[in-house]
Amino acid sequence: MKAGLSWLHAASILLLIWLQINPSLAQVPLPTPAWVPPPAASGAVSSANANRPNKQWSTLLGDLIYFYDAQRSGNLTRSNRVPWRNSSLLNDGQGSADLSGGYYDAGGV
Repeated sequence: MKAGLSWLHAASILLLIWLQINPSLAQVPLPTPAWVPPPAASGAVSSANANRPNKQWSTLLGDLIYFYDAQRSGNLTRSNRVPWRNSSLLNDGQGSADLSGGYYDAGGV
């Protein structure tokens, strides 16, 4: 084992010191006023119109579907709703099974 610090360890220490000196760069400022989620009980409020679901649940479902759209990989078609997500891992598994496409996950964590 070598004596002293590796360059990566030294760079990490310098970064932490720099962020202590410049705290405004260490985090994104909080929104003003702070966003507070609606009370959990508001999800139990029945819809005003029996033909339309509660707005809170509609928003939640839309956000969940968008989250999964952002996790897609492979050749993305024009139906891709996430503007910053491009086609990726097009040659994954080349030489064995075709592993392109699908969804990103936590990697078995």
